[in-house]
Amino acid sequence: MRMDYIFIYHLDYELQELFHLTKAYTYKQIYSCFNLITRMAFLLCDKSIMIPISNYLESDIAFSIVNRLYSLNLNKLGTIELISSSYNLDELLEKKILQHGNGIKKKGYHYIDFIENKKKICLPGKMRKRKASASKDIQAAWLNDNGIEIMAHRIYEIVSDYYKASTIEDKLRSVPLKLGNQAYISRYIVPLLELGDNYNKHIDTVVNLFITREYIKSFLDEFHAVCLKDIPLIDAKLILPEGEKYSHLSYMDYVKKLYELDYKGVKALKFIEQCNAKELYDFKQSSQWKRIVEYESEKGIILPSSIKKENMMLNTDDIKIGIITALPKEYAAVKMMLENGKEYFFEGKGAGHRFFVGEMKSANGGIHKVALGLCGMGNNKASIRAMSMQNHFQNIESIIMVGIAGGIPSPDDSKKHIRLGDIVVSKGIVQYDFVKETGEGIICRSEPSLPSALLLEALNAIYAKEYDDIYEWKKYIDQYAVKRFRKPSCEDILHDVNGQIISHPDDELRDGCPRVFYGKIASANTLLKSYQKRQQLKKEFSVYAVEMEASGIADATWEMGTGYIVVRGICDYCDEYKNDDWQEYAALVAASYTRDLIENLPS
Repeated sequence: MRMDYIFIYHLDYELQELFHLTKAYTYKQIYSCFNLITRMAFLLCDKSIMIPISNYLESDIAFSIVNRLYSLNLNKLGTIELISSSYNLDELLEKKILQHGNGIKKKGYHYIDFIENKKKICLPGKMRKRKASASKDIQAAWLNDNGIEIMAHRIYEIVSDYYKASTIEDKLRSVPLKLGNQAYISRYIVPLLELGDNYNKHIDTVVNLFITREYIKSFLDEFHAVCLKDIPLIDAKLILPEGEKYSHLSYMDYVKKLYELDYKGVKALKFIEQCNAKELYDFKQSSQWKRIVEYESEKGIILPSSIKKENMMLNTDDIKIGIITALPKEYAAVKMMLENGKEYFFEGKGAGHRFFVGEMKSANGGIHKVALGLCGMGNNKASIRAMSMQNHFQNIESIIMVGIAGGIPSPDDSKKHIRLGDIVVSKGIVQYDFVKETGEGIICRSEPSLPSALLLEALNAIYAKEYDDIYEWKKYIDQYAVKRFRKPSCEDILHDVNGQIISHPDDELRDGCPRVFYGKIASANTLLKSYQKRQQLKKEFSVYAVEMEASGIADATWEMGTGYIVVRGICDYCDEYKNDDWQEYAALVAASYTRDLIENLPS
């Protein structure tokens, strides 16, 4: 595939806002990550990297990263192109004053640098004028019925208690006229919708995602450029256009190759990150780099019939995290969260040798390789599957049991009251069918099994982010709540001991999304449909949920010296009114939280 032009989108300041990067990471972490991505794009392009000049001028990070690539020789070669709808810098500055007004002096913007010192400052690349206009393309997409419908649907889910869908559509159609000459930026647009300040943060995400996707699409359509996907910190799947006409290169594929390569006495990845522009260009011309980009797998290799080629290509040493689910619907929900996935089959009699392996991002900018297995219901099957997984992937450090469970409500205490669709994360497992029967009664002999310190640390990281209003798992629920995984339309009905319908308590912590509870989970090889037994478990063990696989996982991982944790979405109340209506949605919320948990683990 030709890679004449690689379009740089990650340096857009609006993306930093969209993905809350400055709240989740330090300036140094963001800079280091984006610097390496930009340099990788430079190495991979055949002609030049293309950067919207507004991205370069509207972010301290972008300004610094691109300036570090400045070289007189590189400028002559045209390897960096700053894309604009203006002919020159003077015309650009005039337009930006119209679009931003006094905002042109905003902290982090660098327009003023050129206004005051334009004779002393050199651009780090050549300006290239667009034939098209990103603003016009965004406006056209905005006014398109399909565009209005997409945004209106998402916004309606946020404000449906107060506005009709038709009202939201009308407000969206009025935006271009109200916006005038201002730029298509969510912080300018959201106040124009006048849907209430309490919802602005969530609506901003919807609008920003739409604008960003159309913004990138505008450049790709004109220049037939390529993008880097699977980059750290940003969920590129949410913003990169899809379809046969769009090509996206795997960033992580080349990172892995460079990590294994030595260059001038150091790891090539480290060299690339720290070298100057000339040294980077020299590396691009080196035989080592050319071997990487020109490498093609050898053909005609005859493999023994007992070995599958795809399994031979899988390095099981890289896989440190395993996920086990009991039901196909739980398996399907987790599978959606994995990128670059593939199914692998291992030799052996019977079941337990089939796994799906994919990738998730890590807390320190790398990737996790994750193995996913399906076990069937019951603690015995879960324990056997965990053993099988550890046998095939011997470097696994953590196994996560993910799926659905029955919740134990507390209608008299809103802080502890669990509802359908909520999430329970284990801080201990109680096996309530492991008992001793005496003349005086039944005594449970199970001690709560605690998760590993590593996984608890990741849990605490997620919990700490909640104080900054960062909930990455909510984003994944919104993204994947499609088809059978949508939130059901049926009511969340709660019954008392007599079967009478009772009200849920008022809860100021609820915002229309699931709540997360951290506590003990009860587990047994029994499907619980008893109000009385549920209340007994609550009284004796203070558990939040009941299910059928966690104690098997806890026992197996303890024997293997592996960490574990259990993440459950609540689908019923363990009583006589138990049904399957909420199961798919509960599986989705558990899978979404698990993805966030794994992304808070370092690789």
